[in-house]
Amino acid sequence: MPPKRLTLAIAHPTITSTSPSQITQLAHSAAAKGAHLLVIPSYATPAAATARNKSPRDQYLKLFNCAHDLSDPGSDPLCHGDKKHKTRETLEHLAQETKLFLIVGLLERACGNLYHTVVYIHPGDGLVEKRRCFALVFLPPILL
Repeated sequence: MPPKRLTLAIAHPTITSTSPSQITQLAHSAAAKGAHLLVIPSYATPAAATARNKSPRDQYLKLFNCAHDLSDPGSDPLCHGDKKHKTRETLEHLAQETKLFLIVGLLERACGNLYHTVVYIHPGDGLVEKRRCFALVFLPPILL
């Protein structure tokens, strides 16, 4: 049996214009070019959160408010806020639609903490793995 070819695409969206529609365009473009695997190392460190503020507290709050809530099934419901961010569902739908395996690095918020997280999304099985690299801590929670 001859070996199968695996085509890898790597996307580096610009920080100022990263949006779900931009990621969708990148994924469709990669799929159209024959990619099987799409890696997006830093999907979303939103531009609003990267601007320097006068106070570290304000910067942390901007990061926290811009971070993605993955709302994992089976996790503690008390750890998720308003669930207005449907990042996991959006990425799973995109993987299924484009038939791409996605590996995406993003800023995640969970249980009051911020994490640099990598998610692995299979086109058929959805989220198959999540790795939290480390928690971002700028201020003691008492100051928030």
